[in-house]
Amino acid sequence: MATYEIPNNVKELFEQGENSYRIIDYAPDMSMDNKQSMGYFLDCIGAKQDNIEEDEGTQVVLMHPDFGMKYVVDSGGLGDFFSHGFDVSLYLKHRRSSLLITDGYKSRFFNGFYTVLCTVFNH
Repeated sequence: MATYEIPNNVKELFEQGENSYRIIDYAPDMSMDNKQSMGYFLDCIGAKQDNIEEDEGTQVVLMHPDFGMKYVVDSGGLGDFFSHGFDVSLYLKHRRSSLLITDGYKSRFFNGFYTVLCTVFNH
């Protein structure tokens, strides 16, 4: 049994905006790590080199000539080597830096590392 909940092409990915997708395929030749699954996802949606601005293996920045924005695709596992998830988010240049964004007592670097923010109150 195989489940491919992915866009049909790069243009459809851009039309759908921020989203999460998955590929679950238990065929014997479909065992992949996150880097391999990213390559497979890009092949499935027909991404060409012209669509890829940055490729860091498990994270890719995509662009499309019909759209004025870029998207980041992050690949990750869903529990085994046959189940793969892909999160699409809007690319903002500062997300790629070490800029700290705060949210209450927690903060996070956009590269995925979390830290606890110590808050000082001045009265």
